[in-house]
Amino acid sequence: MDSDLKSFNITANELEILIELEHHKHGKTYEKLARELHVTKDKVEELVKNLVAKDLVTDYHDFY
Repeated sequence: MDSDLKSFNITANELEILIELEHHKHGKTYEKLARELHVTKDKVEELVKNLVAKDLVTDYHDFY
């Protein structure tokens, strides 16, 4: 799976964020994502910012 993700230039953690954002399009905060993914809020913010930089999400502020 890692080689497949590398071909898309994303990490497993970034994929988890994408899946959660797609599954819960409304009302998902960084805190809720952090609890569900068992990481810190800061880590979620970092991952979302990476996804914004890769043009996989449009504006990370939309997820507050």
